[in-house]
Amino acid sequence: MRKRGSLLIWLDKEVTWLAPHDGSPGRPAVFSDAAVQFCLTIKVLFKLPFR
Repeated sequence: MRKRGSLLIWLDKEVTWLAPHDGSPGRPAVFSDAAVQFCLTIKVLFKLPFR
């Protein structure tokens, strides 16, 4: 077996995961920019496919 390290991820409790409604017509954004950036960072770190 291989020795594997541990990964600890700290999330700030002040981060807003849902995007605020901007009042424009059309489909509203669901997630904030910070949430999208976090998910894309995890994707790159673990070399996950874009799904």
